[in-house]
Amino acid sequence: MTTLSFRGHIFKINAKELIFPFLVLIFCGAYYVDTRGLPDRSVLYAEPILYTTVLFALAVIFDFGVQFNPNGTDQGESVSSMTGVTTDKWRSKNALYVILLTSAYLVGMRIQFTLATFLFLGGTLYTLGEQNRQVLILYSTVLTAIIYAVFVFWLRIPL
Repeated sequence: MTTLSFRGHIFKINAKELIFPFLVLIFCGAYYVDTRGLPDRSVLYAEPILYTTVLFALAVIFDFGVQFNPNGTDQGESVSSMTGVTTDKWRSKNALYVILLTSAYLVGMRIQFTLATFLFLGGTLYTLGEQNRQVLILYSTVLTAIIYAVFVFWLRIPL
């Protein structure tokens, strides 16, 4: 973590937490430049979604990557992280589980997209530490329904 001071204000920057949001911002910028001349009805026209993605990336930057302390007093060394747990053993084990879940999902999609998506989302969320069954079921159900609605009803792509 890098600490900067400017006119009595302290900024703490965690570079590891900034990698993914900056990649997302670069992708959004390239996509905007590539699609800005398309007509409004084009399927590739994604400005509302693109702006939302940029806002989420900026929220991640300011929530996890940059800490701002206006008074210059340290309020403890608890550093928030997107992953929460930072042990190497935890990362290795869960990375393997996510890879296995992704592989199973790619196979399961060919059999039944909706069920495979529901199970993948629930399994991944459980692997990342969520224990509440209601949250697992609700999150998986809502996100699967949104994905299904976007592809089937909006984009008219059969799944």
